[in-house]
Amino acid sequence: MYRIKKFTVMLLIVAVGTIGTLTTVAQTTQKQLPPPDFGVVPSNHARVIGWPADRKPLAPPGFKVEIFANGFENSRWLYVLPNGDVLVSEANQPPKPEDKADPERLRQFIEAGIRGPSPDRIILLRDIDNDGIPDLRSTFIAGLNQPFGMALVGNSFFVANTDGIMRYSYATGATKIESAGTKIYDMPEQGYNNHWTRNLLASADGKKLYVTMGSGTNVDEEKIDELEPRRAAITEINIDGTGARIFAGGLRNPNGLAFEPTTGTLWAAVNERDYIGDNSVDDYVTSVKDGGFYGWPYAYYGPNQELRKLGERPDLVEKTIPFDIPLGAHAACMDIDFYTGIMFPSVYQGGAFVSQRGSWNRTEPSGFKVLYVPFNNGKQSGPPRDFLTGFLEQAHDKQINGRPSAYGRPVGITVLPDGSLLVADDGGDCIWRISYTGSKDAALPTTAVIPPTNRQPLQLSANAASRHIILDAKSGLRNPESAFYYAATDSWYVSNVNSGTGPEKALLDNNGFISRITGDGKVETLKFIEGGKKGVTLQAPRGLVILKDKIWVADLDHVRSFDIKTGAVRDNIDIRPLGAKFLNDIAVGPDGVLYVTDMGMITDSEGVLRHAGPDRIFRVDPKGKKASIAYTFDPTNIQQPNGITYDVANGRFLLVSMSTKTKGLYVWKPNEQKNDTPLLSIGMGPGEHDGLLVLPDGRVIVSSHATRSLNIIHKGDELAEPIAVGLPTPGDIGFDVRRRRIAIPIVGNNRLEFWDLPTKGKSDGSSATGQTR
Repeated sequence: MYRIKKFTVMLLIVAVGTIGTLTTVAQTTQKQLPPPDFGVVPSNHARVIGWPADRKPLAPPGFKVEIFANGFENSRWLYVLPNGDVLVSEANQPPKPEDKADPERLRQFIEAGIRGPSPDRIILLRDIDNDGIPDLRSTFIAGLNQPFGMALVGNSFFVANTDGIMRYSYATGATKIESAGTKIYDMPEQGYNNHWTRNLLASADGKKLYVTMGSGTNVDEEKIDELEPRRAAITEINIDGTGARIFAGGLRNPNGLAFEPTTGTLWAAVNERDYIGDNSVDDYVTSVKDGGFYGWPYAYYGPNQELRKLGERPDLVEKTIPFDIPLGAHAACMDIDFYTGIMFPSVYQGGAFVSQRGSWNRTEPSGFKVLYVPFNNGKQSGPPRDFLTGFLEQAHDKQINGRPSAYGRPVGITVLPDGSLLVADDGGDCIWRISYTGSKDAALPTTAVIPPTNRQPLQLSANAASRHIILDAKSGLRNPESAFYYAATDSWYVSNVNSGTGPEKALLDNNGFISRITGDGKVETLKFIEGGKKGVTLQAPRGLVILKDKIWVADLDHVRSFDIKTGAVRDNIDIRPLGAKFLNDIAVGPDGVLYVTDMGMITDSEGVLRHAGPDRIFRVDPKGKKASIAYTFDPTNIQQPNGITYDVANGRFLLVSMSTKTKGLYVWKPNEQKNDTPLLSIGMGPGEHDGLLVLPDGRVIVSSHATRSLNIIHKGDELAEPIAVGLPTPGDIGFDVRRRRIAIPIVGNNRLEFWDLPTKGKSDGSSATGQTR
């Protein structure tokens, strides 16, 4: 099921060659593909249904698969104590408040197997009679905080909670630890803790611990991961928690850790980035060098520039180390364990087992299995092989509501003293034991089908813009929504909704403000006009324009004006009698009249912003101070109208919609199109559009929340071409003709970005629509 995408936007990038060699064996099984697709990705969460009595995972001939233990709640990670006891950490990431407010997201959490609060405990299993079935089960430690990795060094037992490393005293044979532990190392869990798992591995000499921490974001467009260098990295600490240092970085979400047995080299299983297509970027396993940098978020597949971080940290791009073994995009590689047991055939000796929990955002699911990768003398010696499969129902033949169904999801893996393999299944809430009863000279299983991938370096097309200036949250901007350039004073005026932590708090708090920014991107007056001060009311200011000596602002259910020189209040026009609900953008027509879009949003009884309609355009006469309904949208044609501007050259209004259902660039002519008359589309963007502007040559630029991008629509073209990416929640954009500079408010991340169009383009240099009045 696609949440919003039903077409692929034209790409702004072209392939120009190939990069340096990765793993030779892996390369021979990979297919070159076109450059990454920045269109909206599918939301294809598997519905976890559990294992029926007549089903279990499939292993190669000669292997026996049976349940070792079941009845868990999200069994994640495994650890075997020296006496053979098996420890199982149980944890999950419950839905966030914003997820609970979205019925679709909440349903996905439930169907993914997350049914309630995290169990936050470790279970001990003991097989007393060595028959492959535990005879004793005990809660080893309770009251943890999303525990994941575990390690025993001497009499000290370590647990990696999401907020730090805990140490407990352990006695051999203990079935329970009741004494209070000691936190020896703090890790951040506040804010957007997207990758919450923390793994750890003790060094061979027991003096060091290696600790993983994933990024909080996809590619840090939000600029929050760069504030915490331990994220997307492996940290080395002393056994007492002191002496922390980054061992290796640029690893977006490292989970599994293991030392390769012949060389002692550290290896990691890593989840890579999303939102650039079905087949990029591969999740992988790789050897990890002390001091190494592996690309995230600035590069991938070696020094291949991530376009959403274009121009940032060229030093790190250049030093990026290509990973060793690509294992398919979005497959979610979780654990890695090198086999040194005595039970399996000799062809398995020294090789690596890798678990893949499975994709959530790929058209055809990837992962949902355990792979085997042959090794010889510490290096990959053959292609990956499917070892444990069958986690997808009927090999994905049966779907519910257009989505795949899964019996379970493999996560942690470990080898028992007898040489059998254990696999934790956090979807099936069980532990699988794989033993071998066949011939010792058995061959390896079938080569795994790894989804093809693109591994070509990329460059921007001639139409692309380049990031020039960023005013981040430190500047004081708060939910900047709209930017308008006023050439007479060489100034930008920026509306700030200042909504707090969610859209439901944006209403009726009189906390909005308007900032004045110099033409070269410096904050001149942060709160030039401030709600609650000097008789000013600004609830949730969004679209703004300048008409003569006044700044006109669309503010929830009013249209207000302020003196452009002093910021003093001039007009407050109440649109509530006409049914205004959520005024958004504002434009000036040829007759000097204001036209304002209304998205028809309301805050419901639970404080959640939702669409109620009707969707309208209001006509506001700035002279007579009167408003009227100019147009009511047919909801089957357009919902949630957002950006609006007047196209002077063609004598028409252009508008876009925030709805996921209406992705066009629409034409509206007030004198010709009355209520409910469907509007025609003259171009197609990626969806969830916010702002738009018309360039002097007639090309139109629209911002898109769906693809986090700016997109240009050329005259006569049907589809938009992205010209800037890596822009979470881009708002109502403005244009400075002289500098050829676009101002992009990043609504959800409290920043304002300035991007320059290329000097060699089709623009004739005259003023852009709606930005110089």
